[in-house]
Amino acid sequence: MNVDKGNRAQQSVLSVDDDGELRALLHELISQMGHASVTAADGVDALEKLEEKQFDIVITDINMPRLNGVELIKRIASDFSNTDVIAITGYQMKYNYTDIIALGASDFISKPINIDEFEAKIRRVVRERNMRFELTRLSCCDALTGLYNRRYLDENLKSEAMRASRQHYDLYLLLIDIDNFKIYNDKYGHQQGDRLL
Repeated sequence: MNVDKGNRAQQSVLSVDDDGELRALLHELISQMGHASVTAADGVDALEKLEEKQFDIVITDINMPRLNGVELIKRIASDFSNTDVIAITGYQMKYNYTDIIALGASDFISKPINIDEFEAKIRRVVRERNMRFELTRLSCCDALTGLYNRRYLDENLKSEAMRASRQHYDLYLLLIDIDNFKIYNDKYGHQQGDRLL
């Protein structure tokens, strides 16, 4: 659970398609919408890029060489759970909306791409990502100080310890307790206590 994402309006988007012209079109559309755009020629190329950099949204074709979109969606759902996927295909008879969503995609677009529909679906995914981000932030941060709370610690301590072990660095945990803070609140009031914290 990572809540330090910065600008939530601009998203990083990876477009995956073996058709170079469509990749160029997707890159142009996404850039015009104000998002950071990267492209990949197939599922293998996409996974390599996902290992190097975190992407907010992946837009993928279904029928591609080496690693098709169905397998890519499954891998993203299992290994990159904070990434939303929009599938694109010209084979509506072979792949239907329900099947693609069941694999883990957030949405489905048919080829040829309708630009208005494409932009609307990107905006919807971004809006839903922002709502999830805000809910996550509210559930894992103290409302007064903005510091991570006990829930965040419980959910992330094990993975942070494993990462520290893997990357051979020390992990520190700082706990702060203020003795006799009740006396300060009783004397100056809870609003002053909140300001002090």
